[in-house]
Amino acid sequence: MMRAEHFFSHIPVPKLLAMSAVGLDITDRRVRFLELSGSRGSMEVTRYGESPIAPGIIVGGTIKKPLEFAAILQSMKRKYGFEFVRVSLPEERAYIVHMDVPYVEDTNLYDAISFRLEEYVPFKPDQVVFDFIPLSETRETAGTIHVLAAVMPKEDVQTYLDVLDQVGMTPIALHIEGQAMARAIVPECDNQTYMIVDIGRLRTGVSIVREGVVRFTSTVDIGSDSFSHDIIDALGVDEVEAERMKNEHTLNIREHELERVLRPSLERMSDEIIKLYEYWHTYQAGRTGETPVYHVLLSGGGANLQGLAEYLGKKANIPVSVGNPWENVNSFDIYIPPIEKHAALGYATVIGLALPERHVCI
Repeated sequence: MMRAEHFFSHIPVPKLLAMSAVGLDITDRRVRFLELSGSRGSMEVTRYGESPIAPGIIVGGTIKKPLEFAAILQSMKRKYGFEFVRVSLPEERAYIVHMDVPYVEDTNLYDAISFRLEEYVPFKPDQVVFDFIPLSETRETAGTIHVLAAVMPKEDVQTYLDVLDQVGMTPIALHIEGQAMARAIVPECDNQTYMIVDIGRLRTGVSIVREGVVRFTSTVDIGSDSFSHDIIDALGVDEVEAERMKNEHTLNIREHELERVLRPSLERMSDEIIKLYEYWHTYQAGRTGETPVYHVLLSGGGANLQGLAEYLGKKANIPVSVGNPWENVNSFDIYIPPIEKHAALGYATVIGLALPERHVCI
């Protein structure tokens, strides 16, 4: 069975992971890269950029046209010259699995997890790539240990690796999108439980994170493009003006009736987020012994919609704020990043990928 080594961060940090590498964030619509220099907490952006991806090349996180995607990466590599990369893998294709597995000293825990995976995901063991971390000590009475496994279809991961190999890029770590996002916006050594809501153009990724590790992930099929279409259809403006309104106007009926215009999409998004929030608290947290969500952090380009955090917080009756993608890079008192504030939220995943592995927290 093929195994991906670094869906999760490991301690101590292997020398390979300690290498300087470029973050490479791949979505259906574009690929972004970013490189950082310095030590964690006092870093600066060395270079960054992005290239669009035409519709149909990547669909739902699956590479449908490898040759065309390889051409995009090859062009980027020729222009910028980087080789070692930390890469995001699509959340849509990932499974985060909690399980109790039999534990006997000197047995191979990896094999024990592999044996049970088919009970949790719709694939046979030889069809998946997975990584895992123990979440508890051995339960002496039951003879089991509780583990968290990140699982992806082997075919999807292999396609990404094949394209990277074809263009001469060496992946030194693979992170599910939610894990990369958490590396950027959750303060280092903060052990609270966060819900991260990553609002992209086509969909919204929802992750539950504690101690820097994604414990649950899901995808909502609505993104910021829905907001743009609502504004265009209702107010008769073009796409550029719709984007400006999303970034500059507050959700207030007095400002171009923006709240009224966006209400159907906002309610659909918030209802789905609340369902996932309630699922975590009523089922997942109770069953696995996880802790309740302490705070909701918004990220992604769609989080630029002014007043969205307040809207979601009021509707769900939970604390919501917009995350800071530079949280673990540097302080604004010392360093002002070159990426404009409204664009930086869209770079949160690639910033998390570019960060070196976390320090040991005491």
